[in-house]
Amino acid sequence: MHAAIADDLAVADSNVAPEPAETSTHTTDDAIAMQKLRLNEAQWARILADNGQMGAVRTPNALSTGLRAHDRSDGAALYGLSERGSVQQVAYLLSLEGDEPHPKWTWYETALDALVQSAQPAPAMTHTELLLPPENADEEMHFAIYLGKQAHWGSVFGGGKKFYLDPQGNAKSWRAVPVVGQDAVLRLRAECSKHSGTPYGPAHRLFNYPFSMPPGRSLAWLLDDSVGSPAHCASLTARCLRRALPELGLSRPSAWYGPSTLYLELTRESRMTSYKQYLSEAETVKATVEVERAAKSADTLLRGSDDAVVALSHEECQCGVNLLTSKVVDASIDGDPTAERLMQKNLARALLRWSQINRGDMAHAGHDAATGHGDGEAGGPSGGMFR
Repeated sequence: MHAAIADDLAVADSNVAPEPAETSTHTTDDAIAMQKLRLNEAQWARILADNGQMGAVRTPNALSTGLRAHDRSDGAALYGLSERGSVQQVAYLLSLEGDEPHPKWTWYETALDALVQSAQPAPAMTHTELLLPPENADEEMHFAIYLGKQAHWGSVFGGGKKFYLDPQGNAKSWRAVPVVGQDAVLRLRAECSKHSGTPYGPAHRLFNYPFSMPPGRSLAWLLDDSVGSPAHCASLTARCLRRALPELGLSRPSAWYGPSTLYLELTRESRMTSYKQYLSEAETVKATVEVERAAKSADTLLRGSDDAVVALSHEECQCGVNLLTSKVVDASIDGDPTAERLMQKNLARALLRWSQINRGDMAHAGHDAATGHGDGEAGGPSGGMFR
């Protein structure tokens, strides 16, 4: 609605000879329109700037997920920019709750899963990875490492839909947590690319897990934390976060963090309170139709058919995820563990249906065939942290 009004004003202005006396002020018609929309002057200036009508106003370079200003839709603008023009972006920590062992696991997979669950604080998580909202169809959303494999972007592993969304496997166990920061997605994407090819922790050190649980984590500082040094899922995720976003204040060595302790660190109430404050200050004024569009998109991502999810545009997926992200933050601050868990599961499901159904996990499908890493939808059991 805002963009349409701005376009109408632009057409009207194009038929009037420019008058120097009015270059720095709004016309009477502009003021009337502003009052009807109940926008203040700064908000109206941003709308005009987004439509290219005010060259003197600084326009943002990107949105919360890396979308350029000319790709912006009203529904994608949940997270705005600070007054000084910095870009606040939202990345996500994707965590897998501990569950019953899969009957087809080997004995050592069952033993390792039991060790990871029993040696960590509640809630027990057995795997964690990063999910980065894309700017375009060519950008990957998942960066992870799995037992016996090297770290890579998601499409290299293949079989994403089975691993993430199998009703008999992991579908019900994912939880997602927002990580908000200036240029967070862009910085994390660049950092993750540096760590592609990182090997999993060696078996003779039991994959480095003893250094992520007491008493062994008191010696975590002894492990090499440089780019390319062996790591398990949580220590590699912590390494990327610590290097890309030092302002998060992850003060422990990367190897100190296990899936549960990293999850607990990133869901601290103080973090969520700061996110809430930012969201409240930066949220743009929305028309009723925009709010309804976000709610409809979120509902489709959560409960819609696969065909309905495929039909969603990038902007619709983004605005639905934005709404669910706000609900996660609100639930975390309210202090209701049941509601918080439910909202995190909803957010994870929406993100995974965006990546695996709407996008089809096909951002680099050709790369699978070239490298031989992809395994399609076949393979072993999809439950738990093993892929």
